Amino acid sequence: MSLSENKQLTHYKGLNLYQVNQHNLPYFSNFVFKWYRYHYAKQYNWQPADQVQQAMHTSDAQRFHQSVCFAFANAAEEILGTIKVTYQIAGDVFPIEQEFHIDLQQVIQERQLAVQHIWHLGRLAIDSHTLRREYPDIRSKELVTQLVRQAFLIVDQNPRSLVVAESDALIYQLFRSIGINMQKIGPSQECLGSPTYPVIMTGPDIHDWLVALEQGRAVPLGC
Repeated sequence: MSLSENKQLTHYKGLNLYQVNQHNLPYFSNFVFKWYRYHYAKQYNWQPADQVQQAMHTSDAQRFHQSVCFAFANAAEEILGTIKVTYQIAGDVFPIEQEFHIDLQQVIQERQLAVQHIWHLGRLAIDSHTLRREYPDIRSKELVTQLVRQAFLIVDQNPRSLVVAESDALIYQLFRSIGINMQKIGPSQECLGSPTYPVIMTGPDIHDWLVALEQGRAVPLGC
């Protein structure tokens, strides 16, 4: 598949950032599954069932019309990093609600959050091997930061937004280490072979992080 037919958004240290179109969505989904399987097998000995990959493809396809999928790629159009942000439409139920039994409206009310728009953040994956070999001056954490920035720029178009996600312990620590106020809102459960938490990131926190990043003053938070 050719990524050149996708909307190119920017360059970053020799990498091209694309907004993935529907034709290239299977390439995007396969990349995410490959690196989820690698990292979670290495960390937690996760061996995915055959239907997991197909379920990922189906979910990405079903929600494509309400999602923005980003991919960093090299000159050979090989994907090195991905992320996706999905807008919640009327009647839509996110995994954090269905699988973790979180009542988002109750969370919003209890925390007195001003929310008009709810987004789901996911499909964060990095080809750390190729990145280390071809771009030794770009650390994985740096590429994650740039991917999250692109997703948050979409969310930040309306400050009354809330981002939800299902985050394993490593991602939670990573986000906190780059200054993102990711907040746990429930107990962990096993997902993709790893202990995973339901989490939120508020619109004001996202805006403040983007401003701090732009000014070069983003600071890590305590875990």
